[in-house]
Amino acid sequence: MLYYLNLFIIYSILGFILESCVYKAKNINCYSGILYGPFTIIYGFGCMVLNLLNDYFYVYINNVLLKVIVIFVISLIVLSFIEYMGAIILKYLFNVEMWNYSNRKYNYKGYVCLNNSIIWGILGVLYVTILKWLLDPEICRINPITTNIFITIILINIIVTIIIKNKKTYII
Repeated sequence: MLYYLNLFIIYSILGFILESCVYKAKNINCYSGILYGPFTIIYGFGCMVLNLLNDYFYVYINNVLLKVIVIFVISLIVLSFIEYMGAIILKYLFNVEMWNYSNRKYNYKGYVCLNNSIIWGILGVLYVTILKWLLDPEICRINPITTNIFITIILINIIVTIIIKNKKTYII
């Protein structure tokens, strides 16, 4: 359990950094995620799911090429679903659209699109085949007290975000 909490924290922060770098490179004035602070929790959830799939499914595929193809396809589908659900939750909780792909080809309700889904598939392959093996030893060494501090910060962050952003939503 501690491992998955650490995984969630680390990849929420790495997702924030990744998106911030992409926004900076594209000269987009935008903030990654809805929370205050350097956490984009959709990445944390995505990596937890990818990790579960790796531990209980991918490890049984012995052919390397087949494994990469399966990881790509499943990551594309699963991470696109997480992105879609994230958009729905943000719309429901905060009445905001953090992203809208309506102007892109092959989008679904503007919440997911084929281009991004392909990127999710590629990122899933990179996570399972490279990043997981590079960072896992360090993630496993994180002190439980540190984990509890970060989880507390994230939970307080979520509560504060819900209160503040909902106040802004309902102020006329």
